[in-house]
Amino acid sequence: MLGRAGGVVSRMSSRKTSGKCSLSPFSEMVPKQKNKDMFANAKAQAWWSLRMRFEQTHRAVAQKLPVDVDAIISVDPILDELAQLRIELSQITYSINASGKIVIDKQPPCLTVKTIGPFSRLS
Repeated sequence: MLGRAGGVVSRMSSRKTSGKCSLSPFSEMVPKQKNKDMFANAKAQAWWSLRMRFEQTHRAVAQKLPVDVDAIISVDPILDELAQLRIELSQITYSINASGKIVIDKQPPCLTVKTIGPFSRLS
């Protein structure tokens, strides 16, 4: 079972995205980069947020570095679908569009959408 996915995910489920980066466009998920200038749409912003959480979790667990506990994600190690979830999460790719913004190139796989839930509303 996935642990807390954080504020971005919960806010995304309640907003219509219509292809725009509608989540706090003038905030900075990444320092010195306004969301509206970094992400092509809310889907890209949500996946980038998830990527950052896994990165922070890796730093905390594998590298034993101090991290903000609100910035990590936890996956239950006895999750029946864990192997499949790992495969599906690793398939998501991104590119930079002509405007210099991050775009998600692959649709979320079925299990990923079912497990992460709120991301299913981003398509």
